[in-house]
Amino acid sequence: MTAFNTLFKNELRQSVTDKKIVWLPLVMALLGISQPLVLAFLPEIMAQVGGIESAGIIIQKINYSGAEVLNSTLSSQFDQLGLFIIIVAFANVVLADKKNGMLDYLLTKPVSGTAYILSKWAAACLITAVSLAVGFGLSCYYTAIYFSSPSVQRTAAGLAVYLLWLMLVLGVTVFASTVCRGQAVATIIPLGAAVLLQLIAGLELKLNRYNPAGVSRQAANLLLGDRLSPDFKVQAAVLVMCLCGLMGALCYLLAGRYVSTGKEGET
Repeated sequence: MTAFNTLFKNELRQSVTDKKIVWLPLVMALLGISQPLVLAFLPEIMAQVGGIESAGIIIQKINYSGAEVLNSTLSSQFDQLGLFIIIVAFANVVLADKKNGMLDYLLTKPVSGTAYILSKWAAACLITAVSLAVGFGLSCYYTAIYFSSPSVQRTAAGLAVYLLWLMLVLGVTVFASTVCRGQAVATIIPLGAAVLLQLIAGLELKLNRYNPAGVSRQAANLLLGDRLSPDFKVQAAVLVMCLCGLMGALCYLLAGRYVSTGKEGET
């Protein structure tokens, strides 16, 4: 545990050094603010589009509820562009250590691969949780101003469930960053996996009872005031098992020194 604590604190200090702890919350804040503002001023925005008025098209403001705005923010902002930004932010988390030789150095010391990998993943989860909380908080603030005040309890519950999904995405990202030699591939693998699972989750398939991406949809439903479906426990269990499998596989690879060091410029 001492090694984990040291590595975890070092990872947080590194995030301060490379400004990740600053720019990621700022990006999430912009995403959180943009959706309620766009929905609130959509008629004015459309009115500025050339030819709208001359064509006799009338744009009326839709009275969204606060819950609907937050649901739209999660689905249209955080679970799309936000997900991509999070993956890009952490795709280099282990690759950087491989390229500068730090990973080889650490593994020659009395530091277990388990402590190393878990510290990387835990730091990424914490930074992501803080960033998402900032974005959600500002989204709630502007939603309350221009629409209606969303339920604090439902919002917190939805955020917590959505973070569960992001924990798996970050687990895949750390895995790809460890086994891949270039950042491009380390970004494509978790992004492709997340998008594929989400696309499958959007289909009416019995298989989706075991699809961990269904957790993301459960979070959106919570924001709308719906209850978690009976499938949530199964989806969450599969998600946790997948995450444990990924972490276990990485620990095994590092313990056996099966992870090769990448070269600069390789993709």
